[in-house]
Amino acid sequence: MTFPDVRAKKRTDTTFRAMEDEDHHVRQSPMTALKIDLVGQFPLDYMHLVCLGVMRRLLYYWIGHPGCPKSCKLPARYVCQLSERLVSLRKNIPCEFSRKPRAVSELDRWKATEFRQILLYTGCVVFHGVVSDAVYKNFLILHVAMRCLISPVLCRMNCDYAESLLVTFVQHCSQLYGDEMLVYNVHSLIHLADDAKLFGSLENISCFPFENQMQRLKKMLRKNSQPLQQMIKRIKEKESALSAESGTTDMSDLDLKCSKQHDNGPLCSANRLFDCTQYAVLKNSLWSVTLNSSNNCIQLNDGRFGIVKNIVACEEKISVVMQQFLAMHDFFDYPAKSSIFDIYEVSDLSDELILVAGEEVKTKCVRLPLHDNAWLVLPLLHHM
Repeated sequence: MTFPDVRAKKRTDTTFRAMEDEDHHVRQSPMTALKIDLVGQFPLDYMHLVCLGVMRRLLYYWIGHPGCPKSCKLPARYVCQLSERLVSLRKNIPCEFSRKPRAVSELDRWKATEFRQILLYTGCVVFHGVVSDAVYKNFLILHVAMRCLISPVLCRMNCDYAESLLVTFVQHCSQLYGDEMLVYNVHSLIHLADDAKLFGSLENISCFPFENQMQRLKKMLRKNSQPLQQMIKRIKEKESALSAESGTTDMSDLDLKCSKQHDNGPLCSANRLFDCTQYAVLKNSLWSVTLNSSNNCIQLNDGRFGIVKNIVACEEKISVVMQQFLAMHDFFDYPAKSSIFDIYEVSDLSDELILVAGEEVKTKCVRLPLHDNAWLVLPLLHHM
């Protein structure tokens, strides 16, 4: 079944309870006994809808998965090029990602986090020049819309804009892939912005946090019987152990913490730094910056990007020693300039080391190689 109409009248709690859509209702829903909004209080989960749904369908169409229209299939050499690009980015993926990119030959075994990774981060690079210009622009519409709805900051101001983008994306899908593309998952994209208006960032209502706990829950089980009771016991044991620990201090989730002390430098020319303690890791509850190349790119509050070369603590004040990118350009200008979303092509890394206070670090970034010592930097939107 397909849903080609993107301008249909939206259901409301009132129309749902009145069962005005005869084609949708078989009988009275038992949920009507609850005093809740039967439309607004049942949000869509972007993990299943977008990552495992729309993004996977797009890739299936491009690689010629069985059952997909052959007219949308990429030539074999482009499919190979796409896989090569993905695999080549493995060394550039930060620790916040649970999986490294895999070849599209393993697409049937990809997890939701891998589809999220290619949707929000790597797709901008690996699809460019591989798919047609029209298909690439269509993907950028989805990419920008989802970054708007997932970012807590962008979401507050851009829900209407994201909704218009998703409507455009669905309409373009019909033109590029045919009406058979407009299945429930693809059509439902036009309703995601409504959920973001009610609940904020789509990360607040996604299944990713629950999926991330699956391995931890499985490790709590010692036998096949009574799994729930086993988990409750393990959780209680862990809570008791944590409460018994001494010397802990309550801190904000966003407080910066240093670890892995070293004395290898480099340091700025400021004399006071020589009395400081050096560290290899700076982290808070959202991200972890280290000195290796896949985890050392940051964005400052003033918009600058740089590479962390060292982390120092002087008199309990944390700072980073960094090199700044001097050249910043828009990576794309459709459907809007990428700089609006803090996405840049950066280059010309300064040789000068500068000292920046830890509280000036806005976020960690994903840094992907482009050409001639140029990089694509994208602010990290999710955490582990």
